[in-house]
Amino acid sequence: MHQIIFYIISAMLLFLAILTVTSLKFFRAAVYLLATLVLTAGIYFMMAFNFIAIVQIVIYVGGIVVLILFSILLTHTPGSKVLKAGWKNVIPALIVSIGGFGLTTYVFVGYVFKAIKTGPENMQVKTIGNQLLNINTSGYLLPFELITLLLLVAMISSITIAVGEHKEGAKPVKDVLSETLDKILIEMNTANPHDEPT
Repeated sequence: MHQIIFYIISAMLLFLAILTVTSLKFFRAAVYLLATLVLTAGIYFMMAFNFIAIVQIVIYVGGIVVLILFSILLTHTPGSKVLKAGWKNVIPALIVSIGGFGLTTYVFVGYVFKAIKTGPENMQVKTIGNQLLNINTSGYLLPFELITLLLLVAMISSITIAVGEHKEGAKPVKDVLSETLDKILIEMNTANPHDEPT
């Protein structure tokens, strides 16, 4: 029964992953990505990696995908279409995908998995906090910092999608961000009390 559920989740995961990269609509692709990440967390739960599954849901589902969905809903119509990729973009994407698949297969085939005879996981809040802020072999500080960079990249990417840099008559994203930053700096300088006459 356990294997049947695993195969069902895996088949749905592959199907939704293909729909994510082939869908021509922003909103549908984001929803497919959301379902894909939830199913990935389900596989982690089946493997008893509860902590990784919770991080998967909180960071990826609750952070990155929701951020992308909000940017789409606030700035685009949900049914807006993605420009169809040309062969100049498709061929490098295929090469990277096949290379990643080959590397993953090589690692899985060459690695000898050994069963670890340990007790149940200690899921107390104090233990999880110590692991998150620990830099030793059992710590997760470096991955935690990398996740913050990942969230930053996701935020910038969602802004890029939302602004629509390639629309006719639209300013590039860097120009819009530069103008906004200049306005903020001017307002901060004018509001500085040291500049006012005494």
